[in-house]
Amino acid sequence: GTEEDGQIDGAALMAWVNAVRAGAAVARRSAIVDQQIGTILSAAKPDGNGEWPPKAVRDTIERTKSREIERGFELGVRNGRGVTTRGPLDGGELERGEKRRFEDLAKRYAITAPRTAAVLRAIAKSYSIDGVYMDQISDSVGRV
Repeated sequence: GTEEDGQIDGAALMAWVNAVRAGAAVARRSAIVDQQIGTILSAAKPDGNGEWPPKAVRDTIERTKSREIERGFELGVRNGRGVTTRGPLDGGELERGEKRRFEDLAKRYAITAPRTAAVLRAIAKSYSIDGVYMDQISDSVGRV
């Protein structure tokens, strides 16, 4: 569904998602296939105007109304971050930055893409929890 300019063709993406989900239903693999679809969607590049997730992805999340696609999207975003490094006393500042980023995205799409916004808020919450954890690790290292 990606066009020559790198943008996603929303109709082609939705047709692909529908076809894959239909095959998964026949094979009785709907949940895991939906999660994989979500993971794939999480890797989409920003729209030409810089918006992420791109409109075609937001529309797909909204139309499918699949908690498993949303879960896969969340996992894909989190896993896509990769490894982080920091000083032993740095705490969770990196995670707080990610939390703010995803909260801002959730606010941007709260009206036009509420399911997408909910997923983005869940990602923000997970980064908030990670930030507290990293603060605790930093505090324990500082006391040694």
